[in-house]
Amino acid sequence: MEPDRKRARADTGASAAVSDVSPASVGAATSGATSGATPDAAAAASGLETQLSQLQEVQTQLDQLEEERSAAILEIQRKTAEIQRPLYHERNVVAAQIDSFWLTAMLGTAQLAAVITQADEGALEHCTSLAVVDEQERGGWSVALTFSPNPYFTESELTKSCSVADDGTVSYTLPDIHWLPDKDLTTAEGGSFFEWFGEAPGVQGDVGEDGEAAAAREDELAEGDWIGDVLVRTLWPGAVDSYLSGLSDAAAE
Repeated sequence: MEPDRKRARADTGASAAVSDVSPASVGAATSGATSGATPDAAAAASGLETQLSQLQEVQTQLDQLEEERSAAILEIQRKTAEIQRPLYHERNVVAAQIDSFWLTAMLGTAQLAAVITQADEGALEHCTSLAVVDEQERGGWSVALTFSPNPYFTESELTKSCSVADDGTVSYTLPDIHWLPDKDLTTAEGGSFFEWFGEAPGVQGDVGEDGEAAAAREDELAEGDWIGDVLVRTLWPGAVDSYLSGLSDAAAE
C-alpha cells in the first residue's frame, strides 16, 4: 500500500502542476510576450496556447481513468475478501485438527523461520488458529493467534493490530502477555518471535539490551513491521503451501 500512497501523492502533484499552468495563464503570458512581437512570434505563441489546452483535456481524461481504475480495484478487493472469508474460516477449522499446523507453516516461511527460536517452537506448538484482517484499502491489518492452554502464558489469544489514519499516521494496538514464572521467552538471549507482539516501528529497544542489540532492533523497526507484513501477505494467503514446505524441511533434517 505504501508505494500506492506515494504514487498517489506523485500523481496529485503532477496534476496540480498541470492545473497551475492553465491555458488561461499561458494565454495571459503569451499575450504580454507577443504585444510587441512579430506576426510569426505571435502565431507561435497562440499555437502553444492551443496545444497546452489540448494537453490539458487529454490529462483530465487520463486522471479520470486513473480514478476509475483505482475505484474498480478497491471494489474487486472488497468482493474478493467477502468470498475468501468463509473459505479462510473453513481452512482454519481443518487446520485446527492437524497437530502443530501453524508452527509448521511458520517454519515453512523462510522469513519467519529465521526469527523463531527453538524455545519459541515450544509455545507456538500450542497455536491452534491464526486469523488475519487485511485492510488493503487503507494499509492496516490485524493478526490474531489463538492458543490452547500452555505452560508459557495465560492468554488464549494474542492480537496485534496496525491502523493507518487519513493523514497517513500509523499506530499499533499491542497485546499484553502475562508470562508464567520463568517462562518469559522475550527475555531469552538471542531474541524471540514473541517480541514482535510488543513492537511497533519507532519504539526504542529495551533498556536491558546491550548497545549492539539495541541498535539492531532499532534498524529493524525503522524498516517497518516486516514480520506483520509477512504474516498478513505471505503466510495467511499461502498457509497450506507454507505448511507443506515446513513438512518438507523437517523431513530433510
